[in-house]
Formats: sequence, structure tokens, C-alpha cells
Amino acid sequence: MTTPVQQCAPERTQSAADLQYCHDYFERLFRTNFFKCLSDETRQKIILYAGQNGQEGMRVADIVKHFDLDRTTVSHHLAMLRDSNLLKVTKRGKERYYSVNVDYVIGALEEVANIMKACCK
Repeated sequence: MTTPVQQCAPERTQSAADLQYCHDYFERLFRTNFFKCLSDETRQKIILYAGQNGQEGMRVADIVKHFDLDRTTVSHHLAMLRDSNLLKVTKRGKERYYSVNVDYVIGALEEVANIMKACCK
């Protein structure tokens, strides 16, 4: 299987297909609001708080305690982060626990770095 970096890696010049592949990869990340989620200060803090408990995650009620925001607003941010794959949700009884989707976040950021290296030399 060809990785995006292998497909984008130029020898001397990029083919139109290689550049299109790189562009499409970035567009997918933008369409999922990946960067939008990371650019918001409240969502950055939610990621950091949720990450404090590792894979066990943090209850919504515990996340809300860290903010001067109502639960509905925090839930909206959590939904965006979940829909963008930055957070995972686990349901235990009636409670939902949010944890950072570390593999996805690191993989996406590494892929962005690799594509930038390959496509922008």
C-alpha cells in the first residue's frame, strides 16, 4: 500500500496527480474541522483536561467544572472534537467519558508534517 508521503514524494518535480493527492489529504482534514478544533482555546483546554486521565477519560461533568461555561456549550465543543476524531467517547452506565484519540491525532499531525516535507521542497 502506498502511503501519502510515498505518493507525494518528489524526485525533482511533482506531477499534477501527486500534488492533487496532497491537496486532497489537507482538504479532508479541513472538512473534518481538525484544524478548526485545534485552533479554538476552549477546545484546546478540553483536549488537555480529557488527556489528563489517559485512556480512562474524563466525565462530562468533570470537564465542565474547569470552565465558566454552561454544560450545553461544553457539550457542543465535545461533540465537535468527537466528530473530528480528536476525542473518543466511552459510555459507562449513564456517564460518558471522553479521552484523547492519541493515535489519530499524532498520526494526522505526522502525516501533515510528512506531506509538507515531501510536497513543499
